[in-house]
Amino acid sequence: MIELTTIKKSRREILLLFLFLITSPYCFSQSERINVGLLSGKKITRLLVAPVSDVYSVFAGDSMLTLIKLNDVLSLSLINDSVEVKNISQIFGKFKSVQIIALAKLATLKIKPADGKTETHLDDDLHVNSGKNSLIIINSVDLDNYVAGVVEAETGYSAPDEYYKIQAIMCRTFAIESKGKHKAEGYDLCDREHCQVFKGRNNRKPEIKLAVAATSGIVLVDSTNKPIFAAYHSNCGGQTDYSENVWKTEKSYLKPVIDTFCISSRNANWEKVISVNDWEKYLVKQNKNYIKPTDSLYCFYQPERKSDFELFGTKIPLTQVRKDFKLSSTLFHIEQNSDNIIFTGRGSGHGVGLCQQGAIEMARRGYSYKKILGYYYKGVRLVNYSQLKN
Repeated sequence: MIELTTIKKSRREILLLFLFLITSPYCFSQSERINVGLLSGKKITRLLVAPVSDVYSVFAGDSMLTLIKLNDVLSLSLINDSVEVKNISQIFGKFKSVQIIALAKLATLKIKPADGKTETHLDDDLHVNSGKNSLIIINSVDLDNYVAGVVEAETGYSAPDEYYKIQAIMCRTFAIESKGKHKAEGYDLCDREHCQVFKGRNNRKPEIKLAVAATSGIVLVDSTNKPIFAAYHSNCGGQTDYSENVWKTEKSYLKPVIDTFCISSRNANWEKVISVNDWEKYLVKQNKNYIKPTDSLYCFYQPERKSDFELFGTKIPLTQVRKDFKLSSTLFHIEQNSDNIIFTGRGSGHGVGLCQQGAIEMARRGYSYKKILGYYYKGVRLVNYSQLKN
């Protein structure tokens, strides 16, 4: 838990420390950065910030307010339309935006909402802006530090080392291709699933850092030399899907792949039961003219992935059925058993692009990250991102 502690510094001490840091070898230039909205979707009105290592400068615009180091804690509160900055002994003022800048390359800090229990550890810099009803919290983070955090959040700790290289390349490619997705909110990507899950810095698995470093700068590009939309999901159930079946947008590299590597994994099979009455109400809601033929049973099969549920004159996108009934995937059969409808399904997730559990199994069997990426994404190449900017 972050606790407030007294910060006692004279102006002379602050100035000397600042001059030492900006002339020391720890002072560094920013590499490729990405701005990630943290705690997005939550109403945060007060945030506690504390360095875990090294020293940070606190700025509002061009004015430096103070320096903070280990055991110092800063409180940032939304007051009307401004961010109030204070510690236990001093109020520095109210500002539209506050920047907390690392003065050493490996500096880390932690943040915690004042009314929350969970701390988030971060690399690099923190920006906090005033929003309408909440603080806007942004981690301005080195791209590879961000990638390492996403790989840990999206993969966990039990995958083979070769798979971490795969996930690092996918996460980096996705970040570059989707950069600016949340421009209207003031950052590039959020920390939630529809961008990529990001829970802060990679803390627990050093192998992830090594995999990110080994693939640093590498991204997947299509035939036009543009970063691909590197879609991935947990388990495809034996067959991946067309991108247009899920997002209505065709991508040449996101085509169905028969995948036998994931079919024995967790999430490979699932079942859900609902009442016939609830199912019929749903069909009427989707099609007001729906009338079930007399003495007919509800049966729907997918020997191969389909885009729509079609039965008795009713047609519904499978993505909609999945969303409405909170199903694990769109790859399912339907059978009627007396008064129940049984969904028997395979896989978990949208089913497009790389199947994580299939790719993990391939890595365990000795396939290289290049072979595995080429298996799931068709007609793509691996290039260094720096080549795309020249």
